[in-house]
Amino acid sequence: MGTNPKTGAQFENDAYVKSAVSYNFAKAKQLLKEGYKETGIKSIKVTLLTSDDDSSKQTAEFLQSQLDRLPNVDVSIQTIPYTQLITRQTAGNYQITVKNWQAVFGDPINFLDVFEKGSSYLNNGWNNAKFNKLLNESENVYGNNPVKRWAKLVAAEKVLMKDQGTIPLVQVARPQLLKTTVKDVSFNPTGVPYDFKNVYLK
Repeated sequence: MGTNPKTGAQFENDAYVKSAVSYNFAKAKQLLKEGYKETGIKSIKVTLLTSDDDSSKQTAEFLQSQLDRLPNVDVSIQTIPYTQLITRQTAGNYQITVKNWQAVFGDPINFLDVFEKGSSYLNNGWNNAKFNKLLNESENVYGNNPVKRWAKLVAAEKVLMKDQGTIPLVQVARPQLLKTTVKDVSFNPTGVPYDFKNVYLK
């Protein structure tokens, strides 16, 4: 999703926050125990709202199986048609939900700006002044300075991940077969998935 203008490093490597994306069941149990003690709550019962397509249901079932392993946590799943899901998510009418996003162009801003204050996509109540400031600087102050712009985007991603404004769960992969005689098909990670303008047969 873009490369460092100085080093060529991928964005996900420059902005990596291990604690935000690594699996640590013991840590999850510890934090939950601390949360129970701090709030006086003894158990959590929530409904995970998701779309009724097969892929979404499988993701929800996996999340349910993992969260239900935590002490006194009970997760139920509610599946509804996608259009209804969007309506309820937009209204904030859910306890837990899973959303997806696909960038339309290969730049980190296309992922980050959905979490900026005022974004129509942002309806989970998260708002971070430092994140908003970094994004504003990347777009409106350093837009013509690729190195400084990149640094602001990396810093913004780290704020988002450390604060858990969102939790990355799934990256979709699609296996594909291509005949060895077909040459120069371009596979794009964003926007239009294929580009055939340079294709030829050998």
